[in-house]
Amino acid sequence: MSNKFHEIIAGHADKLGINLKIDNERMISAMFDMGEGRSQRVLVLYHPSEDGTKDIVEIASAVLDLSGMPDQQLGTNMALKLLRENDSTLCAAWAIDKVGGCHLVAMGNWWLDEMDTDEFGTTLYGVAAMADNLEQQLGVDNF
Repeated sequence: MSNKFHEIIAGHADKLGINLKIDNERMISAMFDMGEGRSQRVLVLYHPSEDGTKDIVEIASAVLDLSGMPDQQLGTNMALKLLRENDSTLCAAWAIDKVGGCHLVAMGNWWLDEMDTDEFGTTLYGVAAMADNLEQQLGVDNF
């Protein structure tokens, strides 16, 4: 179990007043009330380096399960829309994550030891907002 990961993330969350759930040794989650009966789950995932000096934190929220789509791909118009949004968004971007399936996710990555509370909060809230906004546009609330 990575006590360092849990301690650092819990410290940032405490400063921001965010309630976290420890899912396992490499995953912590937060559930946000997005208003109008909508919610968004954001995962904080721990990716340790071999020597423990460059551990990465991934902050991500799923929007769409792509596993049922032809070739697990988005349409051209949606892909272009998301790439254009990546160009104008700070601290987070759209990606396809194939861990545990194939999902379109809003995500941001930071070095665990270098991420400060403001970076954590900006990315956490930004990812939640990006994911919920797209879900709302698509008329879903899956995650």
